[in-house]
Amino acid sequence: MLNWKKMLGLTIATAASFSMYTNVFAASEPILLEDNTTLGIAASDTREIVFANGTPITIEARTNEAGEEVPGAVIKYYWGGQQEKITVSEDATIFGGSHNNAEEINSTSITMNGGQVAQIYGGGLHTSNVNWANIYVYGGEVDFVLGGGAAYWARTHCSDYENIAITAENKANSKNVVNNTHVSIQGGKVKLAYGGGESSAYTKYGTLSIGGSAEVVQAVATGSNGFMDSASVNVDGGTIGILSLGNRGFINDASAYISGNANIETAYLGADADDAKNNAIINLASLYVYGGHIGTLKDGINQAADKMTFVTAVEGAIENMSVSDTVTKQKFYTVTFIGEDGEWEDALIEGTPLKDWFSEEFFEEYELLDEAGNKIDPETLVTADMTVKIAKISAEDNKAPAAPETYDNTYTFIGLGVLSLCGLGIATKKYLTK
Repeated sequence: MLNWKKMLGLTIATAASFSMYTNVFAASEPILLEDNTTLGIAASDTREIVFANGTPITIEARTNEAGEEVPGAVIKYYWGGQQEKITVSEDATIFGGSHNNAEEINSTSITMNGGQVAQIYGGGLHTSNVNWANIYVYGGEVDFVLGGGAAYWARTHCSDYENIAITAENKANSKNVVNNTHVSIQGGKVKLAYGGGESSAYTKYGTLSIGGSAEVVQAVATGSNGFMDSASVNVDGGTIGILSLGNRGFINDASAYISGNANIETAYLGADADDAKNNAIINLASLYVYGGHIGTLKDGINQAADKMTFVTAVEGAIENMSVSDTVTKQKFYTVTFIGEDGEWEDALIEGTPLKDWFSEEFFEEYELLDEAGNKIDPETLVTADMTVKIAKISAEDNKAPAAPETYDNTYTFIGLGVLSLCGLGIATKKYLTK
């Protein structure tokens, strides 16, 4: 049985399998930058900047001598067999990757359990190359969370950073690359959450997951800017003020999957239309609403010339749908499956053949029945809620047809009959295994 979560996981795993691992940079000890002027920042700017350099770090609440929580956070990590820590203020910016290093970091990992910081990036700053960037937020407060990296952070660039013009056509030339991002926010408070990166950063594949008790003011499938090949947002809980499939920059396809107890005030199929600076270009935008609640759904900003936009939702999940006629609207119907392992439900898109939700091999051993036990043609289209029983094909049904009756003196016809049965067996085997 296939469903959207399994299909999404397969897509992410497939994307990862094509990642290159040449010139991999060995993780080094996290550092608190001592001289911000090396980034082109004025000496008066004293914000703390931490580079994890590929070493997994955890962000915890900061406390005083009395054990009371105070603003800021403590960054913990293990190095040389010992736990180390870096104490920062609530204005700190944390990068999972490194700064000005073109060698690939295999993975970064930032876990936030408490405390307050300003920004978290899964990738690095300026010239940076990360294969997998992972961010997990379970508690605390953070202004910005970005799965990708920052190519031009705070309008700064180093003297040795080649600030070349990046477009959708030459995005592979970006100096700041993250192959895969995974941002999971299951608790805490986040003002802005992005699946991708910033400025001219290139994020190939990104996933943003929101659930639990998370409180997010605005969530964006893509980066704040930059370029992406594919992005998805999965929301099964928590509260979101604004959900949008884009912001600024270019992305080939962006999708959102809403289910469970998700509560979203406003959702956009493009970028937030209330921000005039947004100029998202999304070739394919898709929203799948399996459950949860969306207060208002709007088109949003999408400047793609030949855009395709789809909305597929269960009845009643979207309170107010205010979208243009160019948006393709589809329904989900609930199909209740009853099989050997019990009963379960799947949301199937209107007009989908039942066979599309099973592998080809499935029908070699199983058949579909209605509630009365009558066979259902796998080509049957889903046009309403329905119940489908899954039954093993009986041995009797699989038996080869009996040979026709013959007389003892018709040996020629017997021979021809045997050959015909063999041919039928070969043809059947070929059909079932193609």
